[in-house]
Amino acid sequence: MTNLVFSPSIVNRSVVSCEHHFFNIQRLGDEAAFQKNALRTDARYRILFVSRGEFEYMVDKRKIAIDSLKVGVIKPKHSFTLPQQDVTSGYVLSFSHDFLQLSTGSSALLQSLFLNLGEQDQVQVPKGEHRFLKDLMDRLIFEFNSDSGMKEEVVRGLFQVFASFLNRATSQMNPVSQGKCLRQTKRFFSLLDQNFATLKMPADYAKLMAVTPAYLNNIVKDTLGNTTSYFIQQRILVEAKRLMTYDELNMKEVAYKLGFFDVSHFSKFFKRITGERFTDFKRTIAA
Repeated sequence: MTNLVFSPSIVNRSVVSCEHHFFNIQRLGDEAAFQKNALRTDARYRILFVSRGEFEYMVDKRKIAIDSLKVGVIKPKHSFTLPQQDVTSGYVLSFSHDFLQLSTGSSALLQSLFLNLGEQDQVQVPKGEHRFLKDLMDRLIFEFNSDSGMKEEVVRGLFQVFASFLNRATSQMNPVSQGKCLRQTKRFFSLLDQNFATLKMPADYAKLMAVTPAYLNNIVKDTLGNTTSYFIQQRILVEAKRLMTYDELNMKEVAYKLGFFDVSHFSKFFKRITGERFTDFKRTIAA
């Protein structure tokens, strides 16, 4: 298996970079992570975890203070500046949307996490869990920089634990999480996880939920900004990427796993959603 999900690390190990599945973790204070006055506006999420000390960073010209009892969240397309800090220890994680999708393994968790992170610049860390998170980050960077077998699988598993922690913490901070629309939206994504290979129409999920397709579409769009059709297509696409990347299946095998018994239909679906042919996309991530 090729190393598909990692960018070149700060220790100059021979790690393959892939823009589709980008993930990186660095220590705070390392030159590669903290270039003084560096400004970035790319499409990656960044998470700041401080294990000791405190500092201030800038996001869209807003100054934000962070210490060991907070996790900083920098959303895609937001400009930010990280200062050089000699007295602070911790980590900065950066990852693409695709890596987040492929690592969570659950569209319900993924969409809940997106919604909750979208409301927060920082997540409070309970005192009793700081040591757990520090140990998790220590292990994550160790595995990331290792040459051990099944490295990608271990890193994705550790990252999923961290994502689940963030989801729980942000859900507790966000009172809207108990609203009826959000509960129904989460139910839709739970059903989607269970049935995406067999049910591909919004009306199928509306029937399972005993609501009309229009009502389901409205609550999903109002909550997350996109239609039910969009999320059904994206869930299928995420699984297709997972199967081609980690199970190394060919297009016919992927199509069959996803309930497309006409391979040409799947090929057209994949190109329409991604803008790339299946074979070209697979060649890119394997390069």
